[in-house]
Amino acid sequence: MIINASQYTFSSLNEVITSLNKAINSIQNCRHDCNPVVCYLFLSLILHLSSEAQSELKWRVAKKEQSIMGSFHNEFCTVEVGGGIKLQARLFKPTSVKNSSIVIVFVHPYTVLGGCQGLLKGMAGKLAERGYTTLTFDMRGAGRSTGKSSWTGSSEVHDVVAICTWASQYIPTERILLVGSSAGAPIAGSAVDQVPQVVGYVSLGYPFGVAASILFGRHHKAILQSPKPKLFVMGTSDGFTSVKQLENKLKMAAGHVETHLVHGAGHFQMESPVYDEHMADLIEKFATTL
Repeated sequence: MIINASQYTFSSLNEVITSLNKAINSIQNCRHDCNPVVCYLFLSLILHLSSEAQSELKWRVAKKEQSIMGSFHNEFCTVEVGGGIKLQARLFKPTSVKNSSIVIVFVHPYTVLGGCQGLLKGMAGKLAERGYTTLTFDMRGAGRSTGKSSWTGSSEVHDVVAICTWASQYIPTERILLVGSSAGAPIAGSAVDQVPQVVGYVSLGYPFGVAASILFGRHHKAILQSPKPKLFVMGTSDGFTSVKQLENKLKMAAGHVETHLVHGAGHFQMESPVYDEHMADLIEKFATTL
């Protein structure tokens, strides 16, 4: 398979998502002559071309936003996690709190693929509008956070634990719902039982597929064996995990497990603004059961 990377230039995040979905479809159509690992690394290259520019743009826009946005306001924080690494975090604090007993912490997609907290800003904002305190942050190597990202997400697990521990003390809270998107799902899953305050877990597009498991397979055991309540949300057109693969994996899961399939949605589409409202609905519904 020969692909001209020069055609992948982006002026907006929506163009990135659209191009990635087209790339995944192209890879699926020629899967017989393309090594899955090469495919996954190719996707890394596509989004890496624009990740730094996108992160800079998101940060500048965030800094220029008004501090008060009607139903909630933002607070920007720097969290030190050890080893000289500093993570940039963003609190969404509702003006009128609906559920003060739980804080929703989001873990963004794969940093190597350009993942950053800006991708989850829409969902976090929607939930803050409904009265939930939410928190997004850039893992090491993403956005303006320092440090270097890892290929397997093993180092980033420490970031999630540190952020949740900080949130429990700073906000403060004794109950955290951890939400991981794409590669952020396995990373968050590995942190669930390391944080006593985490009372539930939501996965948005967990990459259980064969190719993705080469990188993230080491994380599967932690979340599947956790007794804490879990919700797995996945698009039926996910290019990394099939519905059957998801169902087979969850047969081994401990504790209370829920699934929700989004008909026709691709892997990266669930991170787009089009699905923010729907994802917020699912997360809120699950939160009320905890």
